[in-house]
Amino acid sequence: MKLGLTLFLIGVILAVAIGGIASHSVTSTFKEASTMEEVNETMWKVPGFWFFLWAFGVPIAAIIAGTGIILYGNGDKSVLFGGGTLLVVALITLINGPLPHIPVLFGIGGNLILLFFFGILWQYSRKLKEKSSYFKLTGYTFLLSGIWFSCEKMARPYLTAAEGLGESPANIMIFFVLAFLFFYLGERDNK
Repeated sequence: MKLGLTLFLIGVILAVAIGGIASHSVTSTFKEASTMEEVNETMWKVPGFWFFLWAFGVPIAAIIAGTGIILYGNGDKSVLFGGGTLLVVALITLINGPLPHIPVLFGIGGNLILLFFFGILWQYSRKLKEKSSYFKLTGYTFLLSGIWFSCEKMARPYLTAAEGLGESPANIMIFFVLAFLFFYLGERDNK
């Protein structure tokens, strides 16, 4: 139980340090540098230890925290969750490295996301007596909205004519924050 709590806290601290503190430094470095050579003269050189830690720190922290919370809650699937999730993240990362942009994958992925979303809606039709289900359903809707608007931001480098269309991704972050707020409210209300 203590190991689980320790792993959970390590994950939380790592995520905050990487996602909150280090991201500011990385962003500043990439904004101020005019070339990758300039970036590579800093601690954030690509590839390098600090860049790698920043790039993969939050997913790794989430896996550590999730494994810890499973152990803390006396769950018996901590190794499956931690090892399996880490393996999938590593595999996706390795496969993505040499891949060029393949637009059809975004179309397939987007349609699968919609299919799963509508499947979730269907499943929720049986859970609507639970107050928490409304919170979670709202969270899923905000998450889908954030994913939808993320597609445009991810595709923009490949769409010459899209240059100059609204630059700020603030709406995406707001959708994601709202999604996780409602997931949290739904889980809290489940007690």
